[in-house]
Amino acid sequence: MIKDGVLSFDDPIYNERNGKKALWIDRNLLEKIKFLSRSKGKNFQNVSEYILALGVNTAENTNKPSPIVFDIDSL
Repeated sequence: MIKDGVLSFDDPIYNERNGKKALWIDRNLLEKIKFLSRSKGKNFQNVSEYILALGVNTAENTNKPSPIVFDIDSL
């Protein structure tokens, strides 16, 4: 919220978006994540960030054995 030309630090939209960037993903994948979130009763944003963080952290730790294998080289 802007009051008297000054941004309020209690603005919930600003606080939610602070430090984040937009991410463009395929619409079918988006619908699958939304369905998963609704079926589990979880927040869509939290589920999306969890899945993305899990993938990135698993792919970075290639020196440790993992049940999940990401073949990023074939993309």
